[in-house]
Amino acid sequence: MRRSNGNADQVARLRHQLGLSQQAFAELLGLSVVSISRWERGTTTLTDNSVALVGLLSRALSRRSPEEIVHRLREVMPQGEVERVVALVHLGD
Repeated sequence: MRRSNGNADQVARLRHQLGLSQQAFAELLGLSVVSISRWERGTTTLTDNSVALVGLLSRALSRRSPEEIVHRLREVMPQGEVERVVALVHLGD
């Protein structure tokens, strides 16, 4: 059952803007596809860190193309979570 949840709607909207499947989106963010699915259905509440991550991604999308964001995040994927966050902060500048 889907609950009304602004964060759930935002996660789905951001993923669609990036043109990614739930699997690809989860991999890009270093999360499980189950987490993405639950977020989008509104069955799991986002943690403070997840809300911040979604906010950074939203800010980056307001300033950069989806292709540029996906490309940059794929470049830093092997390096870990901190590098993904740093890349999102820079993409939002």
